[in-house]
Amino acid sequence: MVVVNQFLYGNMDAIPFKVINNLIIIEIDIEERTGNFILDTGSDAIFLNSNNRKFSNKAAMFQTVNGVTNSEETKISHLKVGDITKENVSAYNTNLANIENFLNLKIAGIIGAEFFNPHSIYLDFESNEIKFFKNAPDIESFGFLNHIDFSMKNGVPSTELTFGNKKYTFILDSGASIHLVDSTIIATQASFFEKLTSDVKVESVGHSTIVSKYIIKSFSIDNTILKDHTCLVKDFTGFNEKGKPQISGILSISKLTEKGIMIDFHRMKMYF
Repeated sequence: MVVVNQFLYGNMDAIPFKVINNLIIIEIDIEERTGNFILDTGSDAIFLNSNNRKFSNKAAMFQTVNGVTNSEETKISHLKVGDITKENVSAYNTNLANIENFLNLKIAGIIGAEFFNPHSIYLDFESNEIKFFKNAPDIESFGFLNHIDFSMKNGVPSTELTFGNKKYTFILDSGASIHLVDSTIIATQASFFEKLTSDVKVESVGHSTIVSKYIIKSFSIDNTILKDHTCLVKDFTGFNEKGKPQISGILSISKLTEKGIMIDFHRMKMYF
């Protein structure tokens, strides 16, 4: 049982979320309407679905893990998640039609972790609620078994995974329904992986691809050892050529535990 203590942000105990195809969906008040947003800690910006609504025509381009995405920059006059409200927020338009088809749900946009920083958030997978903390929460009351350090790189939380004696940088992503591992790791650390016979269709912003599926026999993060996790192979070469911090994969945080995850921006630690 999670103890909600005096550090909870504002007067609202929690907001509900839905998990659809392993993606976390929350309702957000945006200007004068409410819409479904994907909570994506691996996103460094807020994206609005241009499939449903048109905004300004100021052009912008993003380098994503799937290549360059063209977009339009806009401003949101009012954005509210739980008791956290921000005004005049920058956002970018992109077509999320393929994500809507994947989820069979109308999606207003995608929101990243930077919106909540420095307010720590607890994703409670047992009650399907998000709890917000203005100050550092009392971690002992949650009974977590594991914790890992993370750092913010270009607005997204990242950590170091170890295969054998080598460390690799992975993004901690609530918007990924499965782990993604760079093809070079699978080639050079083959003893840690077992290929499965079935391939998988992956939907992301503006892209749909068929990729190979593997079992990760074991890997470690700090002093935490994890075993028998499923992943997909991904080539991050294009993303890493653009001058951003080099990454070797994406870790789906919803796949780390069935109970709950605390993203503590005060201590820069993730507990599960």
